[in-house]
Amino acid sequence: AKPGNLGFGDVTATLLVGLAVGMFGLRAMVGWWIAMSLIGFVWIKAWLRFDPQRDTRFAGRTPFAPAIVAAGAISVIICAFC
Repeated sequence: AKPGNLGFGDVTATLLVGLAVGMFGLRAMVGWWIAMSLIGFVWIKAWLRFDPQRDTRFAGRTPFAPAIVAAGAISVIICAFC
């Protein structure tokens, strides 16, 4: 990973989702980080394969916020039923 790979939107999403998931406790936070790594890996691979911006100067730049939010939602849903 190179410095500057996360944009301000990704950082903001991490802060807001982290606050929301944190309300459900440490188990939810750990689940969120695990889910974020798994979903993020799949998301990045899929984005690079089907990149809609591959012919622009933004080629290869993957937005990570969707993976952050999806992992947070999954973690909260799972921990709500624990």
